Amino acid sequence: MGTFSDNLAKFRHQVGYTQKELANQIGITRTTYIKLERGLKSPTLDQINQLAKCLDVGIDYMIGSKAVDGNKPPKEAVELAEKINQKNHKLATKVSLDKLEAVLLYVLGKVGSQPNIGQTVIYKILYFIDFDFYEKHDRPITGLSYYHNHFGPTPGSTFNQLTASLIDAGKLQIVKTKFHDKPQIKYLANADPDLTSLTGQELVHIDEVLDRLSHKTASQISDYAHWDTPWVVTKPGQRIDYQLSKYRTDLTSVMPPEDEL
Repeated sequence: MGTFSDNLAKFRHQVGYTQKELANQIGITRTTYIKLERGLKSPTLDQINQLAKCLDVGIDYMIGSKAVDGNKPPKEAVELAEKINQKNHKLATKVSLDKLEAVLLYVLGKVGSQPNIGQTVIYKILYFIDFDFYEKHDRPITGLSYYHNHFGPTPGSTFNQLTASLIDAGKLQIVKTKFHDKPQIKYLANADPDLTSLTGQELVHIDEVLDRLSHKTASQISDYAHWDTPWVVTKPGQRIDYQLSKYRTDLTSVMPPEDEL
């Protein structure tokens, strides 16, 4: 099997797409596409999936050593994670309970009724809301702590404390159901969010994350999280430091490519 870039060029020629046509199909510029085909840029997971679909080939046939190597965590991220672990880093960012409640109820109001949205998906959506915002703006929205769990990032005890208080206040309900015959814990909002604690910029960001991720199943979003540098370089059970979002690879980074700035 060749590298991703070799396979991409080969399958594009077989189907008969021009570079511009295929770039338009997956919503990127021709300049960015050329970098993918020349091996100058690593693809994101979404781009791999879209390209495989457009070219009607299996993902295994698309992915070569270049795509796998492209997710290798930067040396700086590994070193920072080691320093954090060596210091037994326990200091967390300050959590804004008002914002956390607003974000949770807002997310549930927008997508909570979808059958795929269970506890696991909610955990990952909250994680990407905070870490994507930190990557772009040097601060999270809620400040919630997340930990390296085998199934991906998981929020800390503050989240459980908040949901318990929301249940007591009649604002939230947790039910056990099934999705594709598998057990699912589902959060149901019984109240509208108070959005006064959130800025317009934060709400736009939350909507962008939901547009990108809310269609994924628990398995899909967990697999996606397993490619994220902050989770990759953090030891199991340790808190994932927000600073690590600055070292993401192209697979999960939300910063626009340099040619599109």
